[in-house]
Amino acid sequence: MFRSAPGVERARDIIERMGERQISTSPANYEVWTTHVAGVKPDLSREIEARLQRGEQFADEANEELFERFFANTRLSIQMLETSETIARELDDTVSNLRSAGGQAGSYAKVLQDAATRFEGGVDSAEFRSVVEHLAVTTHEMIENNLKLAEQIAPGAGTANGPGEREGRGADGWSDRPR
Repeated sequence: MFRSAPGVERARDIIERMGERQISTSPANYEVWTTHVAGVKPDLSREIEARLQRGEQFADEANEELFERFFANTRLSIQMLETSETIARELDDTVSNLRSAGGQAGSYAKVLQDAATRFEGGVDSAEFRSVVEHLAVTTHEMIENNLKLAEQIAPGAGTANGPGEREGRGADGWSDRPR
């Protein structure tokens, strides 16, 4: 319908018709008038013809109203709606992940507090070893959870040097620097 020389002629005709009515050549207006001239949406064409018979002017507001009424479900509108829904889902996931991270941080703080309390009371070597092993396990879990959260919030965050590695840190997340 709009290919090759006949398509170019049809486009010129549409622009001429728009120019005769002093309609600005915005993409939305062009879509309205292209659809009308092509006869793709009979309801739109009937509406435009009725307005022409009444002698109405097609100011920007009138064209915007026609566009909204007849093209609200166009590909672009659908893409915008889908994009909005995707963003809303991602925000919901992020908020959920942040809440979860807050709960994990609270649990980790409790583990640290419990360890400090146990150390304050004095511990033998076996209990010391048990507390330190528990701290090491929960610390590694916290590191993993934080790395996962960083990946979910900003893909690529925390992986500047490769999977699990960050500048100044080894693959296990601990410092490589001598103490």
